[in-house]
Amino acid sequence: MPYISNIVAVAIVWVMMYSPWGPFTQLVKLFGMENPPQWLGDTTWALPALMLMTVWSGVGYSNMIYTSALQGLPQDVYEAADIDGANEIQKFFRLTIPFLSPTTFFLIITTFITSFQVFAPIQIMTRGGPGTATNVLVYYIYTSAFTFYKMGYASAMSWILFLILFGITMFQWAGQKKWVSY
Repeated sequence: MPYISNIVAVAIVWVMMYSPWGPFTQLVKLFGMENPPQWLGDTTWALPALMLMTVWSGVGYSNMIYTSALQGLPQDVYEAADIDGANEIQKFFRLTIPFLSPTTFFLIITTFITSFQVFAPIQIMTRGGPGTATNVLVYYIYTSAFTFYKMGYASAMSWILFLILFGITMFQWAGQKKWVSY
């Protein structure tokens, strides 16, 4: 459900969960902390709080993809491994992990690229604050373009971001070809 929910709705719910009367603050108080942190108002805790929300909202996608990949594994290979006397640990490391390596590669690439697309949670929950604690690159590009009207500068940063993502994707692509051994 978190993955298919609207990110604006999810962010608003998490703002309430981080509020002074929300469950995170109440849980910390339950464990004896008298002055719990202001999750989204503290420069130390704002970015980890956003990261937790982002991971929570995206973990369902990875879970769904891995579940589908596991259901599509060739059973005849596992039956042959059983006949050859392989135990469960050997089958896991020599069959399951190599068969799932294309799925793992896909999820690494898409999750890495998605990690740079955190504009909406930051805009809704903190607006880059407190101070600049949650001012990540994508939000900085946005504020440069639409707050300070430095369109050329923002465009150049966007191209640099594209080249960085493209380079890392190509590096992982080359590493993936060496990793797959079946």
